[in-house]
Amino acid sequence: GKDVIIVETVGAGQVEVDIAAAADTTLLVLNPGAGDDIQTLKAGILEAADILVVNKADRDGADRLRADLEAMTALKDTTKERRPPVVPTEAVNGQGIDGLAEAIEAHRDYLRRTNGLAARRRSRLRPELLAAAAKAWREARGRPAGGGDGGGGAARRSGGRGGAPAGAPRAGGGPGPGGR
Repeated sequence: GKDVIIVETVGAGQVEVDIAAAADTTLLVLNPGAGDDIQTLKAGILEAADILVVNKADRDGADRLRADLEAMTALKDTTKERRPPVVPTEAVNGQGIDGLAEAIEAHRDYLRRTNGLAARRRSRLRPELLAAAAKAWREARGRPAGGGDGGGGAARRSGGRGGAPAGAPRAGGGPGPGGR
């Protein structure tokens, strides 16, 4: 393992949500005037973010985007102990980078203090364990690890007809799968 791994994605789709679920700390970086606010609401990715970053904070609309994000996070869940901070940055000028680093470290400290880091990591183990068990089960039954028959699965390996149409006679003389 490494101490810190940074994964960058582009967009706000299911892949990004999946990556956020695999991360200890998730940053959502938005730019003013790029329509990011609408995309964020559509994708529901705001809920996955631990820290919200308004990059290009020197541009028109940055203050409004920041205020909108702060308002949205305030409305989401008032029972949470921690709301994601909104951190303005200007990557080109190096502005706000120290503040962003502090926000990341504060989130990590929060996770350690509340046992959230261990809880996040445990929550990721269940799907991994289920996937590994399903793969082992498929392989034990003579099927490819990817699931399904894949055209060369158990029937072909066991001497059956593999891709024969349903109801077609088998080598043993009986009907094929589904033709009973």
